[in-house]
Amino acid sequence: MKGTEIVLRKKIGKLRDPLMIVGLPGVGFIGRVVAKYMIDKLKGERFADIYSSHFPPHAIMTRKGILRLIKNSLYLIKGKDRDVIVLYGETQSVTTEGSYEFAARVLELCNHLKVTEIMTIGGYATGKLIKEPRIFGAANSKKYVNYLKQKKIIFGKSFGAIAGMAGILPAMAKAERIKSVCLMGETHGGFVDAVASSRILEFLGSYLNAKINMAEIDKAVKINEAVIKKVEEEIKKQVSENVSKPSYIR
Repeated sequence: MKGTEIVLRKKIGKLRDPLMIVGLPGVGFIGRVVAKYMIDKLKGERFADIYSSHFPPHAIMTRKGILRLIKNSLYLIKGKDRDVIVLYGETQSVTTEGSYEFAARVLELCNHLKVTEIMTIGGYATGKLIKEPRIFGAANSKKYVNYLKQKKIIFGKSFGAIAGMAGILPAMAKAERIKSVCLMGETHGGFVDAVASSRILEFLGSYLNAKINMAEIDKAVKINEAVIKKVEEEIKKQVSENVSKPSYIR
């Protein structure tokens, strides 16, 4: 195998104003958590797999003892108002060239399926413990920015570079005239963030007019919040102990 190959598993027919959601491994694993949760709760059906020589040279051992290549997959969710394609996967390219090639192949597929909108999901790491994470956005057009601002997405408050597909796919989509945005959940960045993932799922449910059962992730949120509370208490304790210790510097 050389380059990136998309293997179709089943025909999906004509789609209704399709939107693509991209959830690959990244900061806080937010994209991957959101994508997998949507696939599970909205009954997404896998219709294609993506393989690439730019992926890590790993083979996955299944529970039945079978080996398979590492891959990303495409799922179709039939929505009330429009159809949703979810790109969910196990990895990203390990090379710069591979990242751009992978994005180009995905955009070719988007044009073939007449995708009108792309939302990549990621995390915006602050290094801080956050109880009420916000959703930041970076889009590929002013018109789209203004539209999403009305949906309470925050623009212009996040800075720096967005690594991987979460950033280069929306940027490259501009040349294809596909409106696209990277939605970033505000997160510490050092652990899987169920709280930030939940916020983005709530937004997507409203945006797509889709009823997503949040019961399962709500349980994870409570565990997440308990861990954050415990860490905060430990930090306060350490600070208090350090302050109470006498200084021997004179």
